[in-house]
Amino acid sequence: MAVAGNPGAHSTTRPRTHEERPRMSAVTMHHTTPATGSRVAHLVDTVRWAPAPRFEGDAAHKWRFVGYVGGSMLAWTAAGLLLAAGIGRLIGLLG
Repeated sequence: MAVAGNPGAHSTTRPRTHEERPRMSAVTMHHTTPATGSRVAHLVDTVRWAPAPRFEGDAAHKWRFVGYVGGSMLAWTAAGLLLAAGIGRLIGLLG
């Protein structure tokens, strides 16, 4: 069921890719550089639509899954520690 004025509001189709998105920034109203904008958009699309590995199949596929989960845990832990350090530094500057 679509919302009036927004035919794709409840659509199950894949969202627009980076090639279909407008190339203007809402903040500056200037064209973004294709090199940076398209690279970031391509990376976001790749991460968003990449299938996650599953713990099934032969030993190589299972080890790939273990590496995926372990790498994800390490990356999110590092991101959390960096964010906590940044917030702590801001609090230290303010207090």
